[in-house]
Amino acid sequence: MAPGGVLTLSQSATGGAGGSSDTGTGGAGGAASSTLSLTESATPSAVLNMVLQATGGAAGAGATAGQAGAATATGAANGMNTVNLNVTAVGGVGPSAGGGATATAIAVGQVATSNATASVQTTAGAAVAALATSTGVSAGSIAATEVASASDAIAGGVVTLAQATASNTAIGVSNGVAGAQNNTTPLAFTTSPQSVAEVTALPSAASFASVLAANTTIASAMGAGATALAIGELGGGHSNGPLAPQTESSSIAVTLDTTKLSPTQHLELGLYGGAVTGSGVNSVLLDVNVGGVDVFTQTFTTPAAALAYFKNQAIDLGVAGSAGSVTATVTLSVTTAWAGSTFDTNIVLGAKAAAFASAMSTGASGSAAVLTTTLASTDGAPQLVTPG
Repeated sequence: MAPGGVLTLSQSATGGAGGSSDTGTGGAGGAASSTLSLTESATPSAVLNMVLQATGGAAGAGATAGQAGAATATGAANGMNTVNLNVTAVGGVGPSAGGGATATAIAVGQVATSNATASVQTTAGAAVAALATSTGVSAGSIAATEVASASDAIAGGVVTLAQATASNTAIGVSNGVAGAQNNTTPLAFTTSPQSVAEVTALPSAASFASVLAANTTIASAMGAGATALAIGELGGGHSNGPLAPQTESSSIAVTLDTTKLSPTQHLELGLYGGAVTGSGVNSVLLDVNVGGVDVFTQTFTTPAAALAYFKNQAIDLGVAGSAGSVTATVTLSVTTAWAGSTFDTNIVLGAKAAAFASAMSTGASGSAAVLTTTLASTDGAPQLVTPG
């Protein structure tokens, strides 16, 4: 490579497939790990491109299925000009539980773009997790971009796909965390990343019950016998860069098999545990989209207004429909003014019990409605709260 040229590096690792067995346990898929790090110095390229992928091995078939292989991909690209880093981890597939996936990307440059993507596949009842962490570091006056994405495809359940995406573009150091998992307890609440999106599909019954017990308005809206679909966290915060407005975006998308729900069941979104750190949160925007249609949009122009709303709040999203597949996407955009300022919230998605929803759905069906409002508060400094 000549100084000032384009340097492209790629690396891939794939775990071997497990062997099959007629009467015994299938063989385990091989784990895959791909790690690559480069720091440029004396003769930097004008553009540094780095691409890494790790794919876990498939589980072997048998009287008892084997365990699919996990995938871990880690990339670090430190350049002096334009840096593009893409890191992907794909868990191995299996007849039941898939292999986990972890992707980590760190890109440093005058113009840096860091993408980390982790994906897993499994069946309903078999827990597996995908975690992506992406860090973009701006070494100059041009903002760095980081995107972290995690997805969990689930065969045979009412939730067929859970996706989480966290992104930010900012000067300085900016990091994002995205996690997607199923059939377990939710991931821990965090306010440290500049953008965070974490989702647990088909959460444990105890976790769902705990959320409802602590949030009576949400519990009342869900009704007795509600179906637990997902629990998650969305949040955003300012990088360690200069005093300037930044907007961080995070989203959770849950795809449902509506044939496993009653035609009268409504989807219900609960918001709880909103938390502010610092004093530089300018605004919070919440958008909810169901089946490609924005059904709810609300903007909060002060931290106090957001905190008051994201506390035991329930939103009826309407009937899930009978099309066979529908995706509900919840997006949070947080605009901040300076470092140390964050806003984060928990969400819970459920389907009202059929009998409860039927009692609500009397009369002719109406047209879909979109609610768009802007809320502000003039009651002084924002109240600091703890998640719960």
